[in-house]
Amino acid sequence: PPESMNSTKTAIILLSRSGGGKGTQAEFLREYFGKEKALSITTGDGFRDLAKRADLLAGKYIQEKVLDVGEKAPDFSTIWIWANRMIYEFTPETSVVIFDGTPRTRLEAQALDEALEFFEIENVKPLLLDVERKEAIQRLLSRARADDTRERIERRLAYYERTVKPAIEYYKIESKNQLIVIDGMPLPEKVFEQIKRVVSSK
Repeated sequence: PPESMNSTKTAIILLSRSGGGKGTQAEFLREYFGKEKALSITTGDGFRDLAKRADLLAGKYIQEKVLDVGEKAPDFSTIWIWANRMIYEFTPETSVVIFDGTPRTRLEAQALDEALEFFEIENVKPLLLDVERKEAIQRLLSRARADDTRERIERRLAYYERTVKPAIEYYKIESKNQLIVIDGMPLPEKVFEQIKRVVSSK
């Protein structure tokens, strides 16, 4: 990464519909910045880990009400997952925080802006990985994850239209951290070339 990026803390927010390539680009970013300096927060993994905790009601309900049916998790639980990671893992040595899978609602976007201001992160890049719906479905069906059934995919894409788009509009219109649109249709390496150009500029 450029030297200029090392002197300031950066937040990269990856937004897209399911199948948009957020996870792949988050991993590319971790490698680019160095895993010892990058805190990568993936809320989907957080929920899947929580669902394994059969001793907790939260685990039981996340499995039954979210993962099994492909519905959106409640705002409070999503905010708790990324806020908990930031509170306990964001250290003075961390130079970049990567958010993969949040915010998914306008309320989460507002809460995230508040958290980034609290942590004095001024270089914030909300990136929309723009991928056509048909392409997203094909990608999801081909990755063979247990929760990627056609019915659940359709549900996740429906709540993208219902709840994630208002979060995207928030970054377009209200937030001081203005949305940047990335063409998510090319091969992942080509998409990352676009992202590198954006995150390397202030």
